[in-house]
Amino acid sequence: FRDEHILFPEILATIEPEIMEQMLKDALALGFPYFTPDITPNFSAQPTTQIEWINLGTGSLSWEQVRLIFNHLPVDITYVDENDEVKYFSAPRKRVFPRTHAIIGRKVVNCHPPDSVYIVEKILESFKKGEKDQATFWIHFKGEFVLIQYFAVRDELGKYRGVVEVTQEITEIRALEGEKRLLDW
Repeated sequence: FRDEHILFPEILATIEPEIMEQMLKDALALGFPYFTPDITPNFSAQPTTQIEWINLGTGSLSWEQVRLIFNHLPVDITYVDENDEVKYFSAPRKRVFPRTHAIIGRKVVNCHPPDSVYIVEKILESFKKGEKDQATFWIHFKGEFVLIQYFAVRDELGKYRGVVEVTQEITEIRALEGEKRLLDW
């Protein structure tokens, strides 16, 4: 009763329709715990009309090319800035840990389970002090073997500018043996 007569009407009256639409997209991407809604998601990216080139020092790419490259790497990438706020995550076909746009701008400690927050804080503190530049973990997760790496991001002067989290499902990589030198497909 409270949800239908108080909560939902108040939400609809106070939250902008664009935000509600984005929340629906995020929810559809993650899934619902108790039911499957009868909605077909439409997640097509909006094409850019203006090509702007980014000089990366070793070559130049368009914004679209950068987006495509990050989303086609076989890893999940998340960037957290020097203020500990999540600023970016890649969107490969299959993410190990699902993300929604709701994490953008959030403090990274608020994006982790409570029992691992102290580890995140320790990594950030160590990176900021310049004591460490990398932290690596591996876990069994949902029947897969997952490698999780954190890399301190520093500018040319060595100033801490954030952290990149790179997560990869490596079950097949871990099983590799010998060599493969020829294309066999």
